Amino acid sequence: MTDKEREELKSIILQRIEFLLVLIDSNACGNAHPVLDNQVPVNMFDAGTRGPKSSVIDQSEIELTQLTRTLTWLESAHVGLCERCKQAVSFERMKSNPVSRLCDTCTEQQLGDLND
Repeated sequence: MTDKEREELKSIILQRIEFLLVLIDSNACGNAHPVLDNQVPVNMFDAGTRGPKSSVIDQSEIELTQLTRTLTWLESAHVGLCERCKQAVSFERMKSNPVSRLCDTCTEQQLGDLND
């Protein structure tokens, strides 16, 4: 991974972290945020007793943890290498899903294992 790619990924991650912090704050305070509320993926809402706001906060906190770990990973010697096979993870994959640490092949294998 080049330094330019690493910096671009950091920027993407930091923007997402900022978005999540605003989303968490908005939901924790009970304030509706017309722009953010429309950007929350539908799967973040559950039909459980805790309600959708708790689910949004929980899922956002999980994602924050993953993104923080990814920032640490970006500074490591293993950045850009698949956790399974140690082959390169494509920059496009990391850009579209910054918390992904598997190459295309290992991702397909993992999905195949889940479907079996």
